[in-house]
Amino acid sequence: MRQCIAALALLVAAGCTAKKAESTDTTTPPAAVASNAANTRADEDSIKALGERWKQMLASKDTAGIAALYTDDGAEYAPNQPAAKGTAAVTKAWAGLYGLGKDVKLDFNASDLLVAQSGDVAVERGTYTLTWTDAKGKAMNDHGNYVTAFKKVNGQWKVLADINASEVPVAGM
Repeated sequence: MRQCIAALALLVAAGCTAKKAESTDTTTPPAAVASNAANTRADEDSIKALGERWKQMLASKDTAGIAALYTDDGAEYAPNQPAAKGTAAVTKAWAGLYGLGKDVKLDFNASDLLVAQSGDVAVERGTYTLTWTDAKGKAMNDHGNYVTAFKKVNGQWKVLADINASEVPVAGM
């Protein structure tokens, strides 16, 4: 009985030890790893270019163009709004942005981008700033963080989901 308790204690102690660092895959040929890294760089460049097109479309209020950056089942999750899923809903959600007032300007900057080794999904995190003039002429602003998930569809990167989290306190909270 004492031996069983001692063995159980050792198993519990072993389960509570720190997790080992992930090991390196020694079965993948170095050339395959190198080619994956090259593809990752190209994918990162493609996603960054998509972000620049998105900014240009924001400046020109091209909400249909923005929605075309999304997958057919893509979704936009804006603060204090219901989820906008699908092309028509995403177009409408982005059009709603310009209903805030005059001189609406949205800018975003990625802080990091991770492309999966599979090369078919990626995640970008960053910050955004939003400014506008309300109906009373008052300058308004919002700022916060975002996460965008990308999916490669027929060789082209598309937005699968975009979510924004404001850092500006909501009145009364």
